[in-house]
Amino acid sequence: MSRRFLFLFLVFACACGTGVVNRTADVSAYAARASWQWETTSHFLIRGRARLMGENQVFSGPVILWASKDMSAVRADFCGPDGSPQVSLLLDSAGCLIYQPQQSTAFYVSGGIPVGGGCFDVNSVISLIRTGYPGIPVLWEIVDSSDTTVSSENRWLFVSSGLDTAVVSLNRADLFPSLSAGDVFLEVTAASWHDQFNAWPMEWNLSSQAVNAVIRIRSYDTDTEPDDSVWSLVVPVPIDTLWNQTGSWIPAISLPVR
Repeated sequence: MSRRFLFLFLVFACACGTGVVNRTADVSAYAARASWQWETTSHFLIRGRARLMGENQVFSGPVILWASKDMSAVRADFCGPDGSPQVSLLLDSAGCLIYQPQQSTAFYVSGGIPVGGGCFDVNSVISLIRTGYPGIPVLWEIVDSSDTTVSSENRWLFVSSGLDTAVVSLNRADLFPSLSAGDVFLEVTAASWHDQFNAWPMEWNLSSQAVNAVIRIRSYDTDTEPDDSVWSLVVPVPIDTLWNQTGSWIPAISLPVR
């Protein structure tokens, strides 16, 4: 009986060990992809179409988005069917300016773009668009901060000073993770036909109480240099300033400095 018990115990231990190894390998593979994508991308231009349904707006049309790591800036226009901007956005290291020309409204949020109970700064947003990870993707940090307590997926937890939690989840079959923060859920529903390292998200699905959107990407351009005029947004109406009270999303696990 003792030998049989020992044999079953060893089989069980090996099975659990294999699962842990596979999970670690999945996390390491994603971390390698994300860090490589971040390091090899300095700026990009995205063109596509978006369908947006908000509390006061429903429209579908072209979307144009510029992002630059060197400038630490994101500039986007979400347009209606006639090509005129319905929502314009400028995000930089200081904060996020959002202008709705048709509504004659504009507001500015210090620190970054508000998502759930916190804000993501400009570098986190650039990384999110390129890699799906809302933070600068350092390989060892992604590996060491992963939470493998959920058997069906790998995930990373983020917290804000508002004591809320954001969850970044990666299923084994997916190239890019999803993000859940408060009532906001963002996922990549299609990827480009490249190898894993060169793949780009090609369709995003955003759902929340305030807005629902589907963004389909038609092209990515990493060669064209953005002109300085790209990083300006003229707002001819008063701007409401909203001070960030909840702080930025940061990894829930504190890691040592290497």
